[in-house]
Amino acid sequence: MPRFRRVSIQREHFELARTQYDRASAINDRAERIQAKSDALMDRSGKVFQFVIPILVVLVAAAGWMLFRIM
Repeated sequence: MPRFRRVSIQREHFELARTQYDRASAINDRAERIQAKSDALMDRSGKVFQFVIPILVVLVAAAGWMLFRIM
């Protein structure tokens, strides 16, 4: 195989490797952004549940008390 053909093949391989690396980096960046959004959503939902659960307990207790009083 002539030398210029080997260099050409090496150059093509290098470009392919660079393209794959760039795609992998883009996918990694996107995954990190998705994880950051997921973390923020989980934090917000935790705060909401800390507020909602006690209210639900009070409402269930009130409904139970009303049923007990009726019977």
